[in-house]
Amino acid sequence: MSNATVITEAQLEAMRAKVYQHEATPQQTERLRLKALSTQRTARWPNTLQARRDAKEQARRDRLAAEEAERVLIDEQDAEERAELRRRQIESANKMLYDDTDRPKTLHSKMLLSDVMHERVAQMDYAQQIKALKRQQDDAFLLQQAARLKAQEEAELAQLQKVKKKALEQRDAQMRQLDDLKARILAEREASRVEGDRIRQQAIEEAEELKQKEAAMRARAKQANLETKKANEILLAFKKLDAQRELEADAAIAAYAARKAELAEERKRREAEREAAKEARRQAMRDYMEHNFLQAKAASDARLARDIQEAEDRAEANAAEEARLRQQELESIDRSRKRQMEIKAALGQACKSQEAQFAKDWQERLKQLKAEEVAEAQARLEHNKQYISFLQHQIDIKVARAARQKCQEDEEDASRRYMIQEDDETFQKYADVCIDEWRQQGKDTKPMELYMDTLEKYGNSVTRRI
Repeated sequence: MSNATVITEAQLEAMRAKVYQHEATPQQTERLRLKALSTQRTARWPNTLQARRDAKEQARRDRLAAEEAERVLIDEQDAEERAELRRRQIESANKMLYDDTDRPKTLHSKMLLSDVMHERVAQMDYAQQIKALKRQQDDAFLLQQAARLKAQEEAELAQLQKVKKKALEQRDAQMRQLDDLKARILAEREASRVEGDRIRQQAIEEAEELKQKEAAMRARAKQANLETKKANEILLAFKKLDAQRELEADAAIAAYAARKAELAEERKRREAEREAAKEARRQAMRDYMEHNFLQAKAASDARLARDIQEAEDRAEANAAEEARLRQQELESIDRSRKRQMEIKAALGQACKSQEAQFAKDWQERLKQLKAEEVAEAQARLEHNKQYISFLQHQIDIKVARAARQKCQEDEEDASRRYMIQEDDETFQKYADVCIDEWRQQGKDTKPMELYMDTLEKYGNSVTRRI
């Protein structure tokens, strides 16, 4: 009961009315008539709920219709813009393709040649102007250089005048200095002569005085010799005393050296004792380490012997296990070989029976193959007939196609001639426009006019030659 759906009686009646088609009773007919009349009457009232709903629905439909109309308008405008853009792109592509053909390319090359010629003329004019300007600049530079040289020459002349004047003044000063020098030299010579006389007289006086001084000096020297002798005796006594002091100092030094040697021997002895003690400690350490090493080696040897014995025991056990497994494997192989021989014998018996059955089946298959060959030959004959008929049909199709192709080629030839004529007219108009444009720009149009005359005279083949 938990999944049951509960409906009302009205809903049940509506469902029954949809399922069963009963004839309406007079009451139901009258009710329906009154309902339709009420609906028709209230449909013209603007203030009912239904009228408001209808008005809202109508407003919604009008709004959607307006939005749809606006979208349609926008779509049309977009379509027009896309069509215009597509038209421009097609025109640009056609223009690019047309410009890539031989005649427009040759015309463009002639236009480029005209540009080059115009540019060359402009360059030549510019070169002439440059030359004229350079000539003017050179003339102006020469004038400036001449004026500068003249000014420099005048300045140099003025400088030379100044130098000359200064040299003359210097010469006059030097002459005056020479005169003063001569006068000073003469005065110095006179003074030197007077001074020489005075010095000569002074020398004579000094010689007399020197003789007196020498006599006095000899006397003083004799006295000094006596004093020196006494001083030497005193010095000898001092030297003896000094030698005695040196001997005493040597003895003291020897005693100090002996004491120092004794101290060094004592130091060496103590150092030897310390080294002996250190060596004893090192030897004890070495003995201790050797003893520990011998103990560790003995333990390692014992452990190694034990490991070797265990490895040998494991090897013997593994060898016994391998022998046992090998024996089991040989027994398994022997059993498998016997089983294979039994299976082979059974297979041989089965093959014999299969061969007999195969021979019987092959005889039946040969009969079927013969029947299939007869049917295949009949089918091949029928296929050949159909193939011959198909070939005849193909021949008829090719003949009709050749006729249609001939007509199509004639039409294409006529269309091609019309297109060539139209292309010639288009190219002529295009060339005229280009020539007029170049002429208005003041450029030389002779290369383009010569090309158009040659093209008119010889036709399209001139493009390939050019």
